[in-house]
Amino acid sequence: MNPDRTPGFRETGMTQPSHEPTLQERLRDRLVQWIRDDDIPVKTLPPKDEIAWARVAEIDVGDGDILKVVVCQLQDKPDLILLEGYIEVSPAQQTRLNTMPNRPRDEYLTELRIEFLRAGYMYANLEAPLDEFRIQKQCYLEGLTKDVFMQRFLEMKLGMLLAGELVIRRLGKP
Repeated sequence: MNPDRTPGFRETGMTQPSHEPTLQERLRDRLVQWIRDDDIPVKTLPPKDEIAWARVAEIDVGDGDILKVVVCQLQDKPDLILLEGYIEVSPAQQTRLNTMPNRPRDEYLTELRIEFLRAGYMYANLEAPLDEFRIQKQCYLEGLTKDVFMQRFLEMKLGMLLAGELVIRRLGKP
């Protein structure tokens, strides 16, 4: 017998919580906790129509540099988690890219695309003018474990570091 209940207590549902977390909310909370277990701060992003939820993890890689990895779930694909990294190109790097002749610039952008494909990343916005581009990995919920998720999360971190080095190698430091 529950000591908090008096004899004759009948459950009416009024003592129950008014909101049970949905599967998406429980999943989101678990993923966020896995990231926070590695002492990585996580912030909530504002909602968008096509996104069920989104969080951004801010990874300190030293020298004042912070990598931001967005973890989100799409409304129309509830069995899929996206991890996205946004790479900003500094104004000085943009100027260097935009002053290149067309052929070397196009070859460089093609080289970037090939490097990301070779490393297993999807990408977007890798075209001139280049001010920001995105790399992406996916996780499906079927069989998702902390090990699988955190491995993909680490791959995003490494992909963003790769992106930064590829930009610096050709366009110089910001």
